[in-house]
Amino acid sequence: MFSLSQTGGRLPQQKGKYFEYPFIETLLYANLTIFKLNKNEKFLSEFDPQRIVYTSPIKRERENSGRCQLKAGEKYVVVCSTEMGSQTGDLYLSVYFNQYMRDVEIKRAFHPSDKSLEEVLPYFIPEEAEKLVSQTPLWKLQLVRESLKFMMTDEDTRG
Repeated sequence: MFSLSQTGGRLPQQKGKYFEYPFIETLLYANLTIFKLNKNEKFLSEFDPQRIVYTSPIKRERENSGRCQLKAGEKYVVVCSTEMGSQTGDLYLSVYFNQYMRDVEIKRAFHPSDKSLEEVLPYFIPEEAEKLVSQTPLWKLQLVRESLKFMMTDEDTRG
């Protein structure tokens, strides 16, 4: 599942100029397309409609969400875009998957000729069940071990 969001659409962005809700003047027509890569590829070298796995509708809304099923062991690239090639905007992509994070590799890839890149790394938010004991600070584990004997009552020690 994915969600492509835009920052506009909530508040007017031009000082002194007010738009009527839902502020569509600040939103762009945007969508995303998922392409399948070959095993040895790290980026999509050119547009190839034969490799399209999924294309979301082009929407002028704050959020464009959808779902598709991808095969395990394959490589894909997600391309977020505006309707017009010359437009740029702040687009945010959230990806939700029904797998453990350790079983999924996600990274931002740039075309080798792109010299004006700002490295923005993906930020992962694990489910509660995926938070490992190794992520718990040692001082907290030690405090719990030391405190256990004071938490036990006489009832707990009776067999």
